Parts: sequence; structure tokens; C-alpha cells
Amino acid sequence: IMNEQGIRQGHWKEFYRDGQVSAEGDYSNGKKVGGWKFYYPDGTLEQEGFYNPDGQLDGLWKWYYPAGTLHREEYYRNDLADGRSVEYDENGKVVSSGEYIEGNEEGFWFYDIDGSREEGAYRNGLRNGSWTSYYQDGQLRFTGDFIDDNPNGKHIYYWGDGKLREEG
Repeated sequence: IMNEQGIRQGHWKEFYRDGQVSAEGDYSNGKKVGGWKFYYPDGTLEQEGFYNPDGQLDGLWKWYYPAGTLHREEYYRNDLADGRSVEYDENGKVVSSGEYIEGNEEGFWFYDIDGSREEGAYRNGLRNGSWTSYYQDGQLRFTGDFIDDNPNGKHIYYWGDGKLREEG
């Protein structure tokens, strides 16, 4: 449905070239509002979430892998990430977790990619305080402090066998 000015209103479905539904949800005065779902070309759910009356991302959004398992959960307010964010690998293991405040990482975050872990705290989206990273076997790889994403003080790097590689 469109109004006299050609502005989208009501429930809409959008399609891929082959006719498969790519997205569906409601429009109000040309803006996406309410719950929306987006699909992969094969028809499986890719992401879902809500838009506020101003057409901005709002509330919980979820992304899925093509196999249907949960990929990421993130909260939004007025189009900015705002709240807990958790990302999973295809087997359901948490690979990153932390919190956003008004679009910036805030507080403790960790990343666990292919068994290598990195962790530390953010303030206003910038690394602040101590950060550490570990090899897949849990051996310490790096430790150092940051102030507003700038290295501060001694940074120490280790080889996979635990021996000192570099410090400065």
C-alpha cells in the first residue's frame, strides 16, 4: 500500500530476483516500523528485530547462520547498539560478549576466536585499563594497559611456549 504521495504504508514483502521473500514488515510514512524479518536467498531466517516509530533500530535484534543457529544478539535504542551484545559460533559457543552504551563498547568485553582469547575493558568505545590475550592452549600471549586506546606503560608479548618475546 502506498499513499497519494507514493510513500509506503502498511505491511510489505520484499523479494529477491527469483521471487523468494527477502524481507517483510510494516511501513509507516515510508519508514520501517515494528517487527521485521530478513531472509537468506534460500528462505531461511537471516535476522529479525524491531524498528521504533521513527524507523530506527530498537530493542532486541537477532542474526542467524544459514543453518538456522543463532549468530548474534544485540540490543538497540534509537539506531545505536545499546545493551548486551553476544556473538556465537555455528556450534553455539560464545565468541564475543560485552555491552554497548549509545553505540560504544563499555565495560568488560571478551573475544574468543578459534580458541584464542582477548579480554579487557572499554570506556566510550576505547580500550582502557589492562588487556590480555591468550593462545589457543591458554598460554598468555600479551598483556598491557591502555588509556583511551593508546598504549600506556609496559606491554609484554610471549611466544607460544611461554617465553618472553618482546616488551616495551
